[in-house]
Amino acid sequence: MPKDRLTVFMFGYDGWGNATKELRRATSKVEDLRGYNPPYWVDTRHNPHTRALGFYGEAFKKLVGDDNYCAIPELGNANIGLDATSDRIRIESPRAAEKLLTIVKACRRKNQRVIFFCQCPVPRKCHRHKIATLLVRAAKKKGISLDVIEWPGDELDETKLSIRAPRSALRKSNLHLERAPSPLGKFAALPAGSLLRVHDGKGWEKTVAVKAVRFTKGSWQFPLVKFRDRTTTNKAQVAAWRKTHGYTPLTTRTRRRAASGTHSLDKK
Repeated sequence: MPKDRLTVFMFGYDGWGNATKELRRATSKVEDLRGYNPPYWVDTRHNPHTRALGFYGEAFKKLVGDDNYCAIPELGNANIGLDATSDRIRIESPRAAEKLLTIVKACRRKNQRVIFFCQCPVPRKCHRHKIATLLVRAAKKKGISLDVIEWPGDELDETKLSIRAPRSALRKSNLHLERAPSPLGKFAALPAGSLLRVHDGKGWEKTVAVKAVRFTKGSWQFPLVKFRDRTTTNKAQVAAWRKTHGYTPLTTRTRRRAASGTHSLDKK
């Protein structure tokens, strides 16, 4: 995304709960590669007392430092924990999106971008997607050009990046790596839906659609995008999957620009 627009990232830390040092390293590498300082983190959980030790209470704040973190619990889902018949998502204070926008603008002056986060794995099913909607609307009212996208973005690599790994590394639900992919910044920048060519250097290869890399259960992994219990490399299917699950940007752009797959809130 061009630097003349503000870009804000959503993030669900599912799978990263005990690997926050690796998360900080990966996100910093990606932003450095893109020409930015390490990201500024905004905690949008209603309750930080999670089972994930790396995000319990102020644990993550202590890791990234006071200068790179704040919490806005007013943007949390006030209905969390209610039964299935209740309205599942209700932002406690929608006006707090203006506070988030102020932080985004302040970070820009420091060549830093914001990642606001919670735990949920799928953006579309999470309250962070509603926060994104509120943030875009707040930006539009102030005449600010802004995009909100699930980390690490939507810059799909059409060249099919290659990674060397034994055939046994490609499992039913993920590509399991013995060590961090190198260069980490380049591979950690791959968004959900990227096509990745896996080869063993001995003649075997396979192209798979992957979700963003993560460090979980002691190893680096690329979860696989799957359809009907099979992986796919069909670009149209992947694009539809990205849109359905909330991986395309919410933006202040016009409807004409939004035809490429973004979700515009203009003229609503």
